Amino acid sequence: METLQQIEPINISKSILREVQKLRGANKYSGLLIVLFNYLLIAFSVIICVQFSYWFYPISLIIIGSVQRVFANLLHEASHGLLSSNKRLNQILGTYFTSFLICHLLIPYKQTHLRGHHPYCGDEEKDPDYNFQIACGLYDTKEGYRMFFIKNIVLSIIGYRTIEYIRYIYRDRIFFDTSHLSAERARKFRRERLQFFITWAVVFATVILAGVLLEFFLFWIIPLFTSYVTIGWLAEMAEHYPLPESEKSELLLTRNRHGNMIENFIFGRHGDRYHLVHHLCPSIPCYKLREAHEVLRKDANYREWDNIWGGIFSRSKSKTETLLSYTKKYRKWEGGEPGISFGLHMLDEYRGLVNEGELR
Repeated sequence: METLQQIEPINISKSILREVQKLRGANKYSGLLIVLFNYLLIAFSVIICVQFSYWFYPISLIIIGSVQRVFANLLHEASHGLLSSNKRLNQILGTYFTSFLICHLLIPYKQTHLRGHHPYCGDEEKDPDYNFQIACGLYDTKEGYRMFFIKNIVLSIIGYRTIEYIRYIYRDRIFFDTSHLSAERARKFRRERLQFFITWAVVFATVILAGVLLEFFLFWIIPLFTSYVTIGWLAEMAEHYPLPESEKSELLLTRNRHGNMIENFIFGRHGDRYHLVHHLCPSIPCYKLREAHEVLRKDANYREWDNIWGGIFSRSKSKTETLLSYTKKYRKWEGGEPGISFGLHMLDEYRGLVNEGELR
């Protein structure tokens, strides 16, 4: 039987990749409009509670947590230079108005994302995202699905991952180790960190002077350490897990998410659910990812892989795999046969359903 290393990688047609690359590059103001839209969502979330009833607070908590997730994604866009074609506006939008407010800094993110995750996706030592998930125990297949579900789905909703998140932003963002950076880059990071602290000083001074400290904690700090962490944890699990463990083909290292309308709004706004498209075409801005996805679906390999997946909890088409369903199958697979990866195992299962007429 073949070993994993002997399996031919599954690739996308070069002509399709050339076609989709025509969508590369940001315009000047689309990123600004996305920021403004999400600030309006914050205002809406506050108004429905303050002006009408705090019974709406759980809804506000979810919406604001989803906005904070968007801010993290806009930091991601800025790291790729895709938030605005204007470099200065790209930097300002990606820091002062978004990432600083969720305790992230641009330079550390660039270091881990552009120099770690993208070039070494699936490398246990060099991909920080994969390494973090291993450290969290996601790849311990000896743990039963019931315990996995309780820890990583149920308890994550009530703050199980919050302490890890606080530790993460302290160590890997605010007090990022600069020893491996050049002197110039380390100096830029220290300057950015000073700007971060000044931003928060201005925010707190404004909040105190306006007499809205309680509201600030209710509508920003509490979501930041609850709903935002939960949304981010579940979304990032759904982006890659558990594919990096056994995949060699770039196409099979990640997936898009196709949930229902509500799930897509909370977990996948502004192209966040097209993670596979982003990995294949990292120079395409978030507001063009859906268009890029439609171009890529002209390729049979891409289309077949994409057809497998639903969302996190929901699915837009029957028989597609949600995060809940495929993590259960992964724990049954437990390394599978030596000649097949988990992704190929899922492809084989999908092809079987197609042949039986249950999927098209």
